Amino acid sequence: MLFPQPDGPTIDTNSLSAAQIETRSKAVRPPNCMVISTAWLYKIPHSGGQTSGNADIAVVQIGSDYESFPLSTNQWVGCNGAVNTASYRLQAQWSTLSFAFALQSHTPPDLVVEWTVIADGATIYSGTAKPGDPFERLELDVSGVRDLQFTARTDSICGTADKGYAALVQGYVAAR
Repeated sequence: MLFPQPDGPTIDTNSLSAAQIETRSKAVRPPNCMVISTAWLYKIPHSGGQTSGNADIAVVQIGSDYESFPLSTNQWVGCNGAVNTASYRLQAQWSTLSFAFALQSHTPPDLVVEWTVIADGATIYSGTAKPGDPFERLELDVSGVRDLQFTARTDSICGTADKGYAALVQGYVAAR
C-alpha cells in the first residue's frame, strides 16, 4: 500500500513496521485510500498464566545465531501435559492477526511444544515447535472474532524460567 506524503514522494508501507504504518495512516489521510489501524498484540486487553500476553523482547535462535525481536508477546508453555492459555479480547474490532510463533533461546533443547490459535472457541491454526526450528510470519483472518486464545503445551518436564519459553514474535492485529 502506498501513502502520498504531504511534502514528498509516496512511501511503500511494505517497508514500514506496524507502528510506523499506524503513525503514517493517522497523520496522512489521502482520498480513496484505505486506512489501516494496528495494535501490538501485548497492548490488547489480555489474561493468562504467568506473564503470557505481556510485552517481551524475544531472543530466538536462527541457525547458529541468536536474534532479538523487540515488540514481541510472551507466551508460557504448559509442562507435563498441562495447557497454558493466553486470552485476548479482540471484541470484533480487528480483521488480521500477524505473528510468528517461536521458542526462545532459554527453552530446554529437547522440548517439543504443541500450540494452537483459537477464535471464539474454534481452532483456526495449530502447530508444533522445537528450539531452533525455522519460523515464519502467519497472517490469520480474525474478522468478527471477539475472543482469541493462544495455547501452548508440552508433555516434557520443564525447568525454571523467568519468562515463557515461547513468543509471538512481533505479533500485532490490524483492522482494514
